[in-house]
Amino acid sequence: MPAAAITTVGRGEAGLLVQTGDGVREPQNRRVEIALPPQMAAAPQTNDQAYCAQLARLWRNYDRTTAQGPGPQAIAKCDAGDYASGIPVLEKLPPRT
Repeated sequence: MPAAAITTVGRGEAGLLVQTGDGVREPQNRRVEIALPPQMAAAPQTNDQAYCAQLARLWRNYDRTTAQGPGPQAIAKCDAGDYASGIPVLEKLPPRT
């Protein structure tokens, strides 16, 4: 999601989940709410195969020299259909220059 699409709002005493008296701490009133705009909520989600391929392309664009290590191993797992093992590794790899 582009950074420009993210909005933060502090509500203070407005919008409390649990109404309390002044000076009363209520953990449920300290929260983060994430709301997707309607056009994103209704959009189809990328499947694991496409997501893994996208991560692999990004990683390859940053690192064209490494033939071994966690990146290529994760890509091989995705190519074999083991997305549950490949995707988390590719998400954690730092971009290489």
